Amino acid sequence: MDSQTPPEPVVDQGVAEAQAVPDFSALYALAGQKAIQAAALQSLANALSLTLHNAVAEQQHGQMLRMAFTSAAARAILDGKRTEAEELLHLAKSSLVSPDLSDIMNQIKTYLDTIAQQMAPANA
Repeated sequence: MDSQTPPEPVVDQGVAEAQAVPDFSALYALAGQKAIQAAALQSLANALSLTLHNAVAEQQHGQMLRMAFTSAAARAILDGKRTEAEELLHLAKSSLVSPDLSDIMNQIKTYLDTIAQQMAPANA
């Protein structure tokens, strides 16, 4: 061992664990229900961010499908298949291809309002 490096302290693992448990208990006693609520709100924020991410991804997917239907319709027009082209263009405009983003946002708002109402008594 080099004379310039200090020796590493010796820590008894059992003593460290014994000290950590009361510290956690004291922290829980101080934080109590608020810590649990904070963890629940953090989980809710994470779920909301994933929901919004999925909504945007769904919009992008719908846009790709609309472009594919439009390309297929153009090809059908070039091949002289007017009926097929009209059906493809009708599919491209369908809400099944891409639901309206405002509908998704309204559903999210409804869920958030419901959760806020359920958590209101806990915050009182």
